[in-house]
Amino acid sequence: MKIIIVFNFLLFSFCLNAQTLSEVKAFELKYQNCLDSGLDMKTCAITFYNEADELLNLSYKKLKLQLNTSQKRKLLNEQRNWLKKRDKYFEEAFEEAKNDNGGSTLSDDFKMMYFDKKAEFVIERVKELILKIK
Repeated sequence: MKIIIVFNFLLFSFCLNAQTLSEVKAFELKYQNCLDSGLDMKTCAITFYNEADELLNLSYKKLKLQLNTSQKRKLLNEQRNWLKKRDKYFEEAFEEAKNDNGGSTLSDDFKMMYFDKKAEFVIERVKELILKIK
């Protein structure tokens, strides 16, 4: 349990400071190392998703600070469109993970697969936003 808490703290600390693609790649590597440990992979995936979502919010806010009013409006519209795509993708990911687990949504395998898919989708948006940050 202590290892998970320390791991989560380190990942969260890293997440707050990630501002470049190389730092995001390191973030992804830490997630992969957690999965490779074979210990509580569901928690690895849930943590990765939560931290990816936080990183998305931080990247969005950082980018927004650099934009003028017109650019902010454009970014807001872009983000709204992305959120619609995200919601649709999450529904599809839910069904796919459910089907891959024999229709069950209660297993740790389902949760690990579902949160992994969600995290990967969010991380791709984080990368897009980071590329726009000056």
